[in-house]
Parts: sequence; structure tokens; C-alpha cells
Amino acid sequence: MSEEQRVADRTAEWKHAACYWLLAGLFSWTWWGFHLYPAWSRALMTGQPVTSADVSGVVVSLGMFGPVLSALLMQWRSPGLRVPLGLGRTQRWRNLAVAAVVPAGAVFVAVAVIQAVGWGRFTWAGDQPVVVLLTLLPIAIVATLTAAGEEYGWRGYMLTRLWPAGRNRATVVVGVAWGLWHLPIVASGLTYPGLAVVIAVPVFILCTVLLSFWFTRVFMLPGGGFVVAAISHGVLNAGSELTSSRHLPDVAPVLSNPFGILVAVILFAAARTARRRHKVS
Repeated sequence: MSEEQRVADRTAEWKHAACYWLLAGLFSWTWWGFHLYPAWSRALMTGQPVTSADVSGVVVSLGMFGPVLSALLMQWRSPGLRVPLGLGRTQRWRNLAVAAVVPAGAVFVAVAVIQAVGWGRFTWAGDQPVVVLLTLLPIAIVATLTAAGEEYGWRGYMLTRLWPAGRNRATVVVGVAWGLWHLPIVASGLTYPGLAVVIAVPVFILCTVLLSFWFTRVFMLPGGGFVVAAISHGVLNAGSELTSSRHLPDVAPVLSNPFGILVAVILFAAARTARRRHKVS
């Protein structure tokens, strides 16, 4: 039985979803705020933007576990619908392959589009292509671990509780909540360096809504679950190495970032295409 069938007959738990989001924000924003405050203060005094050099990637990554802490606390206080692991026997290997290959392909397609249109030129930065590609594997593994902290909460807890409100409605609400939860990181300029905050925040939320359709798709596959979504999320995050300024110099991150416009549109299209094919079959 798919996750879609398993939760279809329940009533949408809006109150629980809202409490979950507030707790996830409390945990993550408190952690990020404490460690980003010196960089924010320095930026206000000097007028220079916050950069990735101002904050450790480990610090940012640890904040990603706010959603899983929130979900576990909510489950403890209000036991109910379980969070599916996603390693069932039903189509397991096919689902894992789809979860990993499609987002990786989306990143490569985005890079190809950027180069074909003339927005930038991809370079291997002096390394052998095979070396660059092999370095993505350990990055993807680590990124999947941190992504699991997010996906347990966003898809595993929040999406399943809102699913009875309708697939698209639940997906959009989770996408908006997911995007807003990233606000301290996006507003600091770490996601789209050089882009004004008033533009970066709504664009990022639009992208998380579009991407949410893809993650909903892999989460709700037969035998799917938060682990499958985490693998897909981790592979997508690992793509940030391939689309960094080292390999795509002088390209706006809002275009090249895996959580930028191009990849979001590509994965949204992939999710909708897969959905239509599923209905036909």
C-alpha cells in the first residue's frame, strides 16, 4: 500500500502541523541565530554582506535537525500516524534509483541550459571530470544524513498530517512552510549571494513550493517514505558543489543553485509528468 492510500482517509491535522512548524522554527532559528549573530552584527557595522566564510557549514547543517526534533516531540505529545521509513520491499530499489538519479539529472540539465543559453560557461576547474564527479559521492552521503533531519519533519510528519486536505494543497502548504523555515539562511544571503533579500526570500519560497511537488512524489511512491525523500534531497544538495562559483563562475546562484529557479522548474515538471503517467496507467 502506498503512503497516499494509507493517509487518505484521515482528517487533516492543521493544528498539529502548525505547532510542528513553530517548534521546528524555534529549534533551528535559535541555533542559527546564536551562531549567525556575530556575522549579522559585523555586516550591519561594515555594510558588507554575510558570506559562507562567516559561518561554518557544520553550524548551518546542525540547524537542519530542527524539523526532526520538532516532529519527534509532537509524536511524543500526540501519538498517531507513524512516519514511514521508506525501505519497504515494494519497488524499493527502483524508488531509490529514481530518488537519486532524477535530481542529479536535473542539476546536469540546468548546467547544460545555462551554458547553451549563454548565461555562463561550465568548467571542471582544472580537475579531471571523473575526480569532480567522484567527490560528489561522499558529499551526497553527508548531505543525505542532514536532509533526513528535514525530511522526517516536512514530508514524514507535516505532509502526512495535511494530506487529507488534498495532495496539491498539502504539498503547497508544506513547500511554503519549508521555505519560510529557511528564512535566517536565505535572508543572510547564504543561498543566493548578491541578490536583494526582498527578492531572494519570495523566489526561494517559490522554489521550495515547486520542489515540494517532487519530494511529495518520491515520498508517496509505493514503499516510499522519508528515507527515500532524504536521499533525493541529499543528492540535490550535493549538486551545489557542481553549480558553485568554482565550476560556474559569474552565474547568478538564483539560476545555478540546486534550490534555484532552473532546477526547481525541472523537478516540478518531472513530478507532474510522473503524476500524469501514473493516472494513465
